[in-house]
Amino acid sequence: MSPETKKPTVTAKVMVVDDDPDVVLLLNKVLSRRGYEVVSSLSGEEAIEKVLDVKPDIIFMDIMMPTMNGWEAAKAIKENEKTRHIPIVFLSVRKEPEDIEKSLKYAHAEAHIGKPINFNKLYEIIEKYTQAS
Repeated sequence: MSPETKKPTVTAKVMVVDDDPDVVLLLNKVLSRRGYEVVSSLSGEEAIEKVLDVKPDIIFMDIMMPTMNGWEAAKAIKENEKTRHIPIVFLSVRKEPEDIEKSLKYAHAEAHIGKPINFNKLYEIIEKYTQAS
């Protein structure tokens, strides 16, 4: 089996939240190929609506989205008793120290990864945060 198709040691349901359909499509393709189940949302509001039904093991979220940014959406998910346990990881072009601090402290995310996306790092994070699932 080639490294690209290597199956994960943990099967996880991954939610991808990004207003850019190309990013959602890319992540869906790459993560599905690795054996993960992928569910997507194109907005923070949609993610908040879907999260209770979908019950993802981990959420990857963009910050800069119209209407409701990723920080606000993540904060709402983390403030809900039924969803606060779900790890949230930001994927964003915003990667200044103050952006990362806001992701971790204000939005209570587990991690913040800059774009362009390092897929090996993404896989490591999925494995790290979903092994207890």
